[in-house]
Amino acid sequence: MTPGPEKWSRQLIQVSAWMRIGLIFLVLMSPLALAATADQDDDYVDTPAATPKELTTWNKIPKHRFGMKWKINGSESIPASKAGNYSPENALDGNPASAWCFQNKGAWIDICDTNKDGLNMYTELKAIAIIPGFAKSDALFQKNGRVTKFRVTDKYQPANSVTFEIKSIPNRSADAIRVFGSLEPHRASPEFEPLAAIFHGLHKCLRIEVLDFIPGKTSKDVCISEIIPQVRWDE
Repeated sequence: MTPGPEKWSRQLIQVSAWMRIGLIFLVLMSPLALAATADQDDDYVDTPAATPKELTTWNKIPKHRFGMKWKINGSESIPASKAGNYSPENALDGNPASAWCFQNKGAWIDICDTNKDGLNMYTELKAIAIIPGFAKSDALFQKNGRVTKFRVTDKYQPANSVTFEIKSIPNRSADAIRVFGSLEPHRASPEFEPLAAIFHGLHKCLRIEVLDFIPGKTSKDVCISEIIPQVRWDE
């Protein structure tokens, strides 16, 4: 028996009612979904966007390290003189007028986080900046060698590494800084994916190894004024 018009009408009303309920549910849930997405981004604390000029003194400001306590080791450095010392620590002191200086390819520097309270903190290396010469003055910049190629490695997992090449070296120290990766908040660069957890857990040491350099005009020394890691970490 074919349903009558009244029964069809009742069925249509029921379907329409359920459709309205479904639409109301979707409207109510949409803000929750958006909030969840926002929470995922908010879980990360990021280094703010910075200009190259700001990066030259970036390491001087403790809050830019997000509580990381750095221990710096290096494979070699030239002897101190009356003009100052040239130890690896100079590469992370936020002072571009100081420098870590050495003489050989293969020289390396380790940047390790010794903060035990942060063992479970997930820290992502999203970029690294470098001043690949002695930037105290133009004369010293040209006198000493300048790094043109370096490798960034997880010290405890050496298979996780990325190599970078500086293709053009300026003559002026003020133009020397080079940035590899993204300085934009909440945006990690794909090339840093192998090093995503470089400061996470027990794997908390970054090694930077010099692979090649341009000799200086009158000195056998090669210098790096600053190495500036850019990180974001999960609260």
